[in-house]
Amino acid sequence: MGKRSLDLLLGGITILTPVTLHLTFPVIPAIKAELGLSDAAAQLTFSVAVLALALSTLVYGALGDRYGRRPVLLVGLALFLTGSAISGLANSYAGLLVGRLIQAAGAASGTTLARAIARDVYGSERMVKAIAYLTMAFAVGAITAPGIGGLLVDHIGWRWIFGLATIAGVVAMGCTYLLVPETSVPVM
Repeated sequence: MGKRSLDLLLGGITILTPVTLHLTFPVIPAIKAELGLSDAAAQLTFSVAVLALALSTLVYGALGDRYGRRPVLLVGLALFLTGSAISGLANSYAGLLVGRLIQAAGAASGTTLARAIARDVYGSERMVKAIAYLTMAFAVGAITAPGIGGLLVDHIGWRWIFGLATIAGVVAMGCTYLLVPETSVPVM
């Protein structure tokens, strides 16, 4: 795999983290209405994702060092995919919270391990440029996700934000499986 292709793939994986958070902003009122939630309960669907992202980010680096970047990233993407599907299919508030927790825990792997893979591949000479690129991808995801979420909720319903996330998870997982090499030596 060429370095330009790896850059694009790592950027795509990185973008899953802000999309997981920001795609849901415009759909909170629709979730509240459909599930009959209070404002606080509806907002918790966002807060639980932030908590899961924060805690999971701390774990992925150590797991990536111990077991290798690629397998840990694939597990994280599988969690993201599973959580997205659970959230989209949830018929209850508890189901939605569980789905969001799993989705966000998986999404944290993207940002953490994409940076670690970039560090492994590029070394110190190109590391600053690679991190700047990944930071830009994160920012683009955070800026564009609310607008995309708003369009989806207005035209096809709030569940489709999770449908889009599920599709993105399938693509990210498939590309990672096929194209991302192991970049570190696991420490067992």
